[in-house]
Amino acid sequence: MNTKQVRRQLQDVRRELDEAAESIDRLERALADIEDNAIPPLVGLAEISAITGLKQTTLNQRRRRGSMPEPVVSLAGGRIWRLVDIEKWWQAQ
Repeated sequence: MNTKQVRRQLQDVRRELDEAAESIDRLERALADIEDNAIPPLVGLAEISAITGLKQTTLNQRRRRGSMPEPVVSLAGGRIWRLVDIEKWWQAQ
């Protein structure tokens, strides 16, 4: 294995670790909500579109590129996000 291949593998591992850390953060927030016995306000693409003024197709593109928060769950009817995650993300844009 040459140096270039090792670096590429390290980058892949770092990316996977970052994704795992993000998943852990989402799960910890969800667990905190459950422990507080509170169901946080949830939103789908239609609500996010109304909040941001972006079209749903644009939001889907951003989601696929990883440039918006990951949904907390994907249901048959679509993906669901916590409102607070979307508000924080949109304010940072």
